[in-house]
Amino acid sequence: MNRSRGLLILLASATSVATSSVSASPASAAPPTGGPAQVALAVSPPPSAEPPAAAPPSDGPGPVEGPAPEVAEFDDPIVAALQPVSGGLTSKDVAERSVARSPMLAAKQAEVEAAEAQLDQTLYQFIPRVEASASYVRLSQAQLNFDTGGEGFIVGAQNEGILGYGPCGDIPLLNCVVDQEGEPVAAVPLEFDIEDPPLNGITLQAQLGVPISDYIARLPTAKKAGKAQIRAAEYAAKAEELTTQKDARLAYYDWVRAVASKVALQESLERTEARLLDAEAGFEAGVASKADVMRLDAAVATLTAATIRAENFQILAEQALAIQMGDDKFERYQIGEDLFTAKAPLADVDDLPTMIQESEDQRYEMRAFAASTESLDYAIKTTRAGYYPRLDGFAEATYANPNQRFFPLEPVFNGSWSAGVSLTFVMNEAINASAKVKELEANQRGLDAQREALRRGLAIEVASAHAERQSVLAELEYIERANESAAEGYRVAVDLYQVGDATTTDILDAEYERVDATLRNINAKIDLIIADIKLMYAIGRLEPVGASEG
Repeated sequence: MNRSRGLLILLASATSVATSSVSASPASAAPPTGGPAQVALAVSPPPSAEPPAAAPPSDGPGPVEGPAPEVAEFDDPIVAALQPVSGGLTSKDVAERSVARSPMLAAKQAEVEAAEAQLDQTLYQFIPRVEASASYVRLSQAQLNFDTGGEGFIVGAQNEGILGYGPCGDIPLLNCVVDQEGEPVAAVPLEFDIEDPPLNGITLQAQLGVPISDYIARLPTAKKAGKAQIRAAEYAAKAEELTTQKDARLAYYDWVRAVASKVALQESLERTEARLLDAEAGFEAGVASKADVMRLDAAVATLTAATIRAENFQILAEQALAIQMGDDKFERYQIGEDLFTAKAPLADVDDLPTMIQESEDQRYEMRAFAASTESLDYAIKTTRAGYYPRLDGFAEATYANPNQRFFPLEPVFNGSWSAGVSLTFVMNEAINASAKVKELEANQRGLDAQREALRRGLAIEVASAHAERQSVLAELEYIERANESAAEGYRVAVDLYQVGDATTTDILDAEYERVDATLRNINAKIDLIIADIKLMYAIGRLEPVGASEG
């Protein structure tokens, strides 16, 4: 009786802890480990109402004479509850729907698109700059007058050529300076007067700038940096996809575990209630004490509460699945995956150092860090181009009325153009580039440190998953033996009952042992599936949803 009391106390405390852990994180994507799904493992059959050893043979039940009643073939309720249903839910279904509707994965995919857009922006900066403009200007009234006030004169000849000395035209008696045709050279007042200068200015202009030096010093490395950043974002998205898939599968198997636990508790409750009825009958017949009846009644109450909690936990697990898959409403799902067919064993999972190295080579998180580091390296090379002078080509074409390139100014459209190259060095830009390089180098060192931390974390993750799987495999051997022993114990109890050497209580106990052994076996198989998933994920072998499995 003391052993039964201790087990019942363990049941009550375990279910209480499981309930508190569920309420602490209601938004969890999967039911927490250690909830009612694990409680049934600690439940042992409630105490039976044993008749006093000194009871007179005439007062107690005597041996059964004649043929005993037939015992119905044992139908394990857990096995029946976990049978796959056509159209039921499988772990692959959960993974596919979770990946298709994952908000975190959508965010990672948006980061890929953002990286692609950033690369486009970078490349557009190296396209020759083409600029066109049109302007209109209204000028104030002005008078352009170069009159010297009669104090200055300008000398000019009528014909081109060498000046000479000869007769002064109509006065042959006088000689003067003449041009090559004999016409006298004359002096006139120095005056330049534009009576009506243009007051409206219209200018059409096109400019072209070509960053010649950037094509050599910046473009190749900037393009490589952008492509590396895209790869980093793609690797991060792929890693998030596999994480979502892994979490979805684990949530599915936790839900299956909750279903099995609820069935086991219900069966335990039904058998305890039957034994309570036997104890009450024994108490009325004087072969059982009141204390036995009260202990069984307390066990029924405890199991009833545990069954209610297990039912609520199953509902919570189903709701977690619905949230994980992005379903609009909570549904009661049915199991569609065969849990009893043996899975093919994993290959090459015995050498721990090899698996750790494989995780470093295959995990997309490590690839994302490597691509990010490469992107920073190219960004540093691009920034260092700011240390040197830059060479630019330029050209412009102007069509204006009036065009300033033509004199005197006239209110008519005229075209002009110019082209050339310029070599410039800006000290401030070189200093700023040096500071930017230091920042990028610091970011690169930080990224390297994070990558090393991730590498160590992966090593721990692989070692933990490997150790967990080895423990489950070792446990499975003993659980299989316990399952076989429970089946043999039930067979022996039935044989003894057939010849009158066992009671109904003995049959109930044997049936419970089979249910409990089945639950432990199912939990162990689920543990192995979960351990395989964790190990495959840890070493980078988990295939994306839709890829060939197996």
